[in-house]
Amino acid sequence: MKVEFQAFARYKDVFGPGGEVKLPEGTTIKGALLIFAEEKKSRETLFYGDELRDDVLIMLNRQRVDAESADGIIPEDGDKIIIYPPVSGG
Repeated sequence: MKVEFQAFARYKDVFGPGGEVKLPEGTTIKGALLIFAEEKKSRETLFYGDELRDDVLIMLNRQRVDAESADGIIPEDGDKIIIYPPVSGG
């Protein structure tokens, strides 16, 4: 299975602009992020130990995914996963 991965803001500085990632069948969104982070040797950017950081915002095909739900959702071939940090401003 292949998914498109894209990072924005400070995550783009760490992971680059993104690209296609090959995943084992049945990999969850959390698993996909773990594989991607370990490939880039930047696991601590997205994870506290085995848990996703609360401040990682995740989108799957333009739909928001909570960090708590990321381990129960399996993307399909061709899906797009986007990560970005919280945005603030006024």
